[in-house]
Amino acid sequence: MTEAMTADGGVDDVDDFLFIINPKGGNGQTLKRWRQLAPELEATFKDFKVGQALTTGPAHATTLARDACKKGVLGVIAVGGDGTIHEVVNGFFEEDTAKVVSSRRGKRTALGIVPAGTGSDFIRSFGWKADSRAALARLVRGQRKAIDVGRVTCWDNGKMKSRFFINEADLGLTALVGRGVPPWKWLGGLSYSAATVQAFFSHVNTDLRMKVDGGPWQAVPQNTGTIVANAQYFGGGMKIAPKADPADGQLDVLAMSHFRWYDFLRSSPRLFAGTHIDLKGVTALRVKTLEIEAALEGDKVPGRQPFLVQADGEPLGTLPASFSILPGAIDLLV
Repeated sequence: MTEAMTADGGVDDVDDFLFIINPKGGNGQTLKRWRQLAPELEATFKDFKVGQALTTGPAHATTLARDACKKGVLGVIAVGGDGTIHEVVNGFFEEDTAKVVSSRRGKRTALGIVPAGTGSDFIRSFGWKADSRAALARLVRGQRKAIDVGRVTCWDNGKMKSRFFINEADLGLTALVGRGVPPWKWLGGLSYSAATVQAFFSHVNTDLRMKVDGGPWQAVPQNTGTIVANAQYFGGGMKIAPKADPADGQLDVLAMSHFRWYDFLRSSPRLFAGTHIDLKGVTALRVKTLEIEAALEGDKVPGRQPFLVQADGEPLGTLPASFSILPGAIDLLV
């Protein structure tokens, strides 16, 4: 096995696999776990040329992945949680377009995942555990599965901005919760619940409207939060979209309306079990495209928080927003 990494964290010409590691992931535990895997990595990938790159800041994983895809490596492996996967997936696409990066070799690069961060929700949809050693054994087999990727466009700093997501995008309370999770990460699996209770103190339900697959605008009164899912889980194990399939060419939409903090606490067990679809105030849809905006003029109600938008737990901007699905856009090593 040959390891290649330049002094500035960029990648050299790597023939086979590039592992991208977020050293600050999991409150610093990601790098520690990765170093503990060194013997297994050496043994498992002894017949391949392997590169490793540590990210140095926001969006660095995207740059590293895009460069590796252009060079035609067989697989780019995200080592970390859902945030690291999100950045790596965005590197599979040309900047500011929905075009997949072209490889010098002709065969497209596959995405691989070694779970080693705080959140590992995406892998749950495949029945995988947060087991890094099992992940290495799975990756080296080289089996591929074409999966869908979502795209979200929303308002950010005076202009519309687009990002790709592999697990889910969401808006409203859930996005507000996402921004509030970091201070609670010391609670581990309880961090999302703690941030949710905190978020309710500043969140106000708001009238929205949505357009499904280019149809007419539909009223969404007193929306609490809306999840646009490519896969089943988010928020530290909530089975929020129990029927979602990241290879079916559709997005599963879950709109929650009229929820209060006590409704969340009361329904929390059902959210984790995936049995909440028939709850009062929950609307479930399957779409290819979705547009959402505030029912009032603009995306900000005076005296209230704007409806925030995030993707794979990463903050993006505010309403208005549009969502679409790119069927079979990338290959996943399974």
